[in-house]
Amino acid sequence: MVEQGPVRATIRIESHFGQSTLWQDISLYAGLPIIEFRVTVDWHEKHRVLKFEFPFAIEGPIATAEAAYAVVSHPCDGHENPCQRWVDITGKVGGQTYGVALLNDSKYAYDAKGARLRLTALRSPVYAFHEPRRVEPGKLYRYMDQGLNEFRFALVPHDGSWQEASVPNLATLFNIPPTSIETHSHPGRLASESSFGFVSEPNVQLCALKECEDDESLIVRLYETIGRATECVVRIGETEFKVHMGPFELKTLKIKDTGVQQVDLIEREIM
Repeated sequence: MVEQGPVRATIRIESHFGQSTLWQDISLYAGLPIIEFRVTVDWHEKHRVLKFEFPFAIEGPIATAEAAYAVVSHPCDGHENPCQRWVDITGKVGGQTYGVALLNDSKYAYDAKGARLRLTALRSPVYAFHEPRRVEPGKLYRYMDQGLNEFRFALVPHDGSWQEASVPNLATLFNIPPTSIETHSHPGRLASESSFGFVSEPNVQLCALKECEDDESLIVRLYETIGRATECVVRIGETEFKVHMGPFELKTLKIKDTGVQQVDLIEREIM
């Protein structure tokens, strides 16, 4: 036990394999439904893969993973598949829908066989090496993922579906945690609660806010995350407007002095 306080309790596990050492700080937080893993690996293996495996007591599981502005479901057949910030296994426990989401900050492959979920953490083949080439004895090669590696992931058990558990929002919060800034005591210019950007519905995420490539207008990109048609209110600074989002729709909007106009991904107006 390395931490035991009112907000967080943490245990540290040290493991060894070959010439490598792995440290896991596993934390529980007061009021948060997650088990967080902060991992440091000093990796010196060659032609090896490091995976983290989690067996669950879930019947009839389906694996669903985040893709680029999409989600993809795969059978739990043991094949490795890509993912983005989260992958979820949901099925039945005692006749009720139940699941577990695995959030991560930098690891983008998983495999699931039955109710066993594995996250691919490190791979150490020869760099940029593939069939039909063969490793030749005596030659020097560069191997991937050597040395110190640091990353985080978290388990989130949940009732119901991944949509009901707001897994995409949890993954966003996990990847963009709150940042604290210390300053001296002063009255400040902002209200105690303030936002530069606001979206009224939790299943619609503000994914991009940038200046237009052609002028000083603002470009806003929105994404509907759970597959449900939604009407939402968006506020950017002093500009407020309503938007209809289709299931899993990615929508780009241009905010001009004269109003809000939908544009495509390269900022051409859609007539």
